Amino acid sequence: MRAAEEQLHQAITATDRRIETLRREVEVVKVNESVQKAQASVAARGAGAGSSLGSAADSLARIKERQAIRGERIKAAGELEDRRTGADLDEKLRLAGIGPGQSSADDILARLAPPAAAPLQIEQKSSET
Repeated sequence: MRAAEEQLHQAITATDRRIETLRREVEVVKVNESVQKAQASVAARGAGAGSSLGSAADSLARIKERQAIRGERIKAAGELEDRRTGADLDEKLRLAGIGPGQSSADDILARLAPPAAAPLQIEQKSSET
């Protein structure tokens, strides 16, 4: 019981860390958005707006690509953390209906057993020809 409590506590702690990381990333994205809007505004007003806009568009594309890569890294880190703590397995078991307080052993075995075959019926031929 203590081990289960400890594992649950670790999963909660890992989730809290992940939420905090995601909050920081949201703030970074908001700041990047503001910077990008300011760059676009300055580029649109300045001389040589055509080349500046092209440069700003290239910068914007590079920033978006970096943000996408960073997002994938965060997602991968979360998945690795789930695997390390066993949270992914716990979730799969929960979705399968297997877990503490969810099912009895008989219920689980009944779900895993192959369905019973229907009884065979023999047709009788009539003697009329």
